[in-house]
Amino acid sequence: MGRLRMPAICAVALFMTMLLYSTASAAGTDVVYVAKDIEYVGKKTLPLQEVFGTPEPWHVTVQEDKDIDEWDYFMDPKATDRPARICFWADPDKKDRKCEIAALKLCFRTPKGLSCEPTYTFQFFEDMKVIDLKKAGKPRQGILFTIVNRGYHLSWARHRHLTLFSIWVYDEKKEAFKRALEVALTEQGEFKYEFPPSAKLDGIAVGADFFWDMSDPDEHRYGKHWYIIEIYRLMGKGIYKWIGAYRTDKKYQSMADSEDSVIEQELGIIRKVVRKKAKQK
Repeated sequence: MGRLRMPAICAVALFMTMLLYSTASAAGTDVVYVAKDIEYVGKKTLPLQEVFGTPEPWHVTVQEDKDIDEWDYFMDPKATDRPARICFWADPDKKDRKCEIAALKLCFRTPKGLSCEPTYTFQFFEDMKVIDLKKAGKPRQGILFTIVNRGYHLSWARHRHLTLFSIWVYDEKKEAFKRALEVALTEQGEFKYEFPPSAKLDGIAVGADFFWDMSDPDEHRYGKHWYIIEIYRLMGKGIYKWIGAYRTDKKYQSMADSEDSVIEQELGIIRKVVRKKAKQK
């Protein structure tokens, strides 16, 4: 979850590609390059044994580069080689520490199919918490990590970022933690994994991100946009499966300037997609 080594102008071009194609999701990763002079420091640690019933006293810690600063992205293009990492461990002496770099290969759904960009790294820890993934039937919990990649759009001098939402679950058979879902969204996107009972979406996760209408000359970065809705279902082994995506029928106000949830306003259509996919099993 670095790997991205490009000058600022190339980063701008890559962000512009995102403007065209919207929502990003996991599709494997490239070889990750990590700067050799990183000094990792822990940002937050959670005990996991009581929550997940693990035989060993597992913990998880999110670490960042000790000296990284968000302005590094403006001053030093190689700052993207300094990703945060997620570490699971049971031994207080850290001899069994298993760390994963925060990185994701971004792929965008276009009219011509799936288009993949280079792997992005995520440098800044934002949040980590235990969440309910499914409440009905056989309940399941997971750990949600929120880690940010910061960047700058030179022509508008606007601060930009991508947010990685990474969900991990405990695999009882292997006695280890594994990724269940990873989604990266722009600052105009949103991610939801929990819904009110009335929505009847237990075990469903949804990502929404804006879609730039290139046919509309009046559309601008912080105006109204269509949104691409991506829907995932939690399967029996604790891994999410992508079950469908659609573009909203109406344009919504930029979520960078509005507190209104696009996903909540689309719940009726999301529910129809979920039901249709369930009938196709």
